[in-house]
Amino acid sequence: MTQQEELIYGLGRRCMKAHKYVGDLDVDSFVEDEKTLDAVSYCIETIAEIAQKLIKFDEICKKYKNINFAELVKIKEKCFVGDNINIGLIYKLAKEDFLKIYVLLNKEKIR
Repeated sequence: MTQQEELIYGLGRRCMKAHKYVGDLDVDSFVEDEKTLDAVSYCIETIAEIAQKLIKFDEICKKYKNINFAELVKIKEKCFVGDNINIGLIYKLAKEDFLKIYVLLNKEKIR
């Protein structure tokens, strides 16, 4: 596996993990479940770091043109501002957005 393939695999894996961690939880249950919140937060940090590496590869950005890697780089700072956490955004990312990214990554991989 090339470095780029490993990064794409890691990005997809972290997106799917965050989505699975949230599962059927509603936002209130998510907030109360400290372990799940921590696990999803770790995924967000990792996703931002992977996106930072992937954005340097023009061919990756072209191949996965439906994924906004620049926005993924910024998610960490949008979710965690000082000591504050944007729970609503974290929940939405894990529940909806990361699943879409996972699907897009796998759709392009098949082509």
